[in-house]
This record gives sequence, structure tokens and C-alpha cells, in this order.
Amino acid sequence: MNMKNTPSLNQRKTNHFYFVSCPKGLEGVLYQESLAFQFEKRVEAPGGLKLSSDFVNILNFMMKSRVASRFYRELGQIHFSHEKNLLKNAKEIPWHKIMDVKQTFKINCLLSKEVRPNFKNSHYLSLVLKDAIVDTFQEKLKKRPSINLDNPHYSFLLRIDKGHRKKFLGTVLVDMSGQPLHRRGYRDVRHDAPMKENLAAGLVLLSDWDKNSPFYDPFCGSGTILLEAALIKYNIAPTFLRLESYLNGEDEFDMVHHGWFKATPNAFKIFKNLATELVTHSKNAIKRMEPDEFFGSDIVQKSLRLTSFAWKQAGFTQTTLTLEKADARDARPFGKPGVIVTNPPYGERLEDSEEDNKKLQDLYHQFGETLKNNFQGFSAYIIISNPELRKKISLKTARRTTVYNGGIECRLIKYELF
Repeated sequence: MNMKNTPSLNQRKTNHFYFVSCPKGLEGVLYQESLAFQFEKRVEAPGGLKLSSDFVNILNFMMKSRVASRFYRELGQIHFSHEKNLLKNAKEIPWHKIMDVKQTFKINCLLSKEVRPNFKNSHYLSLVLKDAIVDTFQEKLKKRPSINLDNPHYSFLLRIDKGHRKKFLGTVLVDMSGQPLHRRGYRDVRHDAPMKENLAAGLVLLSDWDKNSPFYDPFCGSGTILLEAALIKYNIAPTFLRLESYLNGEDEFDMVHHGWFKATPNAFKIFKNLATELVTHSKNAIKRMEPDEFFGSDIVQKSLRLTSFAWKQAGFTQTTLTLEKADARDARPFGKPGVIVTNPPYGERLEDSEEDNKKLQDLYHQFGETLKNNFQGFSAYIIISNPELRKKISLKTARRTTVYNGGIECRLIKYELF
């Protein structure tokens, strides 16, 4: 699967502005991903990437990005000096032409750090924008659309930044993707995992894995890092399970309900062709998977079952994955040197006792000794949130990168094992 645009689909060259969000700390990885696409403009921003793009380019990027969380299309901008001006100026956006009165919507609001002290809260601004939308419909059509917080046709995002001359800039965007893109579809939804799929993909992409050497996770948990590594190695679209469901009429991206999507020439055909191409490529790539490429271990048997479940859900060949019930402190290589990417327990729970913390410190120290003694020739990447635990790994740090697991600030530490 070529990450570049499919020439046969390149039929639409009208550019619009978009914002692509990602886990904090992965903005640079998202930017690197975007270089495979011919965007007119691309600017790295806190929490994501601002793009100017035609429909086909953005659709390709949306289906192929491994670290993106959501794609937003810009609908308009509102310049205002006070909350009272927001309602009036927001009504200048032709809401009755953007959505149908029978369609439902919800609104979220984000305030940049610079403007936060100027407003009571973001929820109030969401309500003001809601009133502007409803008032526009009342004035134009004598009818009003409904709010749906759970499954709306339109999820609007109002982003407030600092504007010119003591004014504020409100950018109105609409979420294209529906459910967040980190939900690949291979997890057992009955069980929570400590890491989202797109963060796991970002960790793999931040490593120096050459995709030919073995890949190992000694704290594999539900297998997310292993799954994302397999998707990356075989260039399998991260959305391929969702796209397969879409082709079977079982899943939809929110954008297919949007007026702009329906007004784009051949949009449904373009999307269906791209989905078919990516699903076909992904299935063919899975057939080429080779034995003994990915190795995982965990001390908890349930975790190994969850990993096996996810591997099967993804349609991956079972012989490519080797799983073992083992304590990470006793871990040993399964074969020739490769790369380790892993997410040990953080110990972030409030109820963790002093004894629990002491056990974690011992775990990190002993795991570091295991890496030093058993994994010569490997590179190890460990995501750690607690500086005290980081100090317990008595290995020389080769590189550290700040990433965020949800709201938890972490470091991805690289160790060269000699």
C-alpha cells in the first residue's frame, strides 16, 4: 500500500483547511506521516497539525495515519471581543446550509492556554454557539435541530485562540471521523487497556526498529504495542477493520452524513474505492506475514488471552506471534537481537501503598538488570511516567522523548544494550 495518493482517485482539487489531532508529544510523528502527502500547507500545532488540502489527499491521510486521533474540517472563523459578540458573529455562518434541520449535533469547546483566563469556562461558550445555530434555523426555516450528545450527525468543535488587536479568534470545525481513529477494532471492548492504539503506534515509530529484526514486548498486556508493530511492518492500514465494516454496511464515518461530503463530486465513490483498495491490500499483506516475528510475555495469563484475541480479531496469522507467561524480570530473548518496546506498570493509582511503590521500584531495578544481562545487542524503549522509577533502571539513557499517555506526562527512554 503506497502512502501516497492513488492517482485514479485524484479528481478533486478544491482545498479546505483541516486540523488533525493526535496524542500530545506525537505532533512531530504526525508531521512526518503527512510528508507522504501533497498538502498545500502544513503547520505543526499543539496537539496536532493544521493542513490545507483537497478532499482526496485528506481522505487518504485520514485512512492511513497511525497516530491521528481525529480529523476536523474547518467550517468558519468568528472574530469577537467579548462573549456577547460571539452569538451575533457566529450567526454569520450559514448553519442552515451546513446541516439539515432533521440532523442532530453536539458542541465541544477548547480554549488555548493564552485565552483561558478571559473566560469563565468552555461549556458556556459551547452553549452560546449552540444558541447561534438554533437561532439561525429558527430565523431561516422556523424550525430547530436537536442536540444529541451520544451519537450526533455533527460533532462541532469551537476552538478559541488569541486574535488580533485584543480580539479572540473562534475557529469552528466539524469532526469527520466519528468514533476516534485510535479505535482500530481488534480489541476486546469489554476490557480497558492502559494505552490507546495510536500512542502505541507512535512509540513504535519513535523507535529505531528496522522492521526486519524481532520485535519484543515483555509487559505485553493486551498486546496493543505488538499489534501496532505488526500493522506498521506490513504497511496495513490502521483503519482496515473499520473500512471492512463500512463496506459491509456495519460502520460509518460521520462525514458521510455531512452536507459538504454529499456536495463533493463522487465523494461516496471515491471513499468506497479507497476503502476497497486498502482492505484488499491489508488482507494480502496479512497473507504474507512470516512465522516468529513478534514476541510477547506477561506474568498475567488473562493478558496473554487478550493479546491472542486481538491478534485473531485483526486476522493475523497466529504463527507470527509467540506468547509466553513469564515475569519480565526473568525475560530472555526468543532469538536474534531486535528491539524492545514496552509499557511497564506506572503505579499511578491513589490507593497504591508505600509497599506497592517499593515493589514497583524493585521491579524496575530488576528489569533493568535483566535487560543488561540477557539482551545484549538489543535496543530497548520503555515508556515511564515516574522519575523515581526511571532512576531505578541503572542503564545509560541513549535518548528520551516526552509523550503523554492520556493526561499523564511520560518519557520514552531508549537504552542501547551492549
